[in-house]
Amino acid sequence: MILLTGGFSIEMLWMFGAGLLAGISAFIYFHFWAVKTKFYQEDFIHYLSWEKIVYYIGFFFVNVLVSVLIGYIITFLSMIPIIILSKMFTSRS
Repeated sequence: MILLTGGFSIEMLWMFGAGLLAGISAFIYFHFWAVKTKFYQEDFIHYLSWEKIVYYIGFFFVNVLVSVLIGYIITFLSMIPIIILSKMFTSRS
């Protein structure tokens, strides 16, 4: 995007914010999905083992990775109309 606009712009900040909000909302969605499907168990502290610790940490990082990827995809998709509109409304001199 820096190469397309020649520098930082308001659109870049807007797209970064949109990607960040999309990532956070995806993270919240996956968290509630995990609670709804009883992925987190209430009594897992009493039966904690190294396998469960690795499992929960792995699930957390996969959750963050999926959220960031969804945020990047939405950010990239939100760039397309901005690029098209900026090409339409820029004056050709």
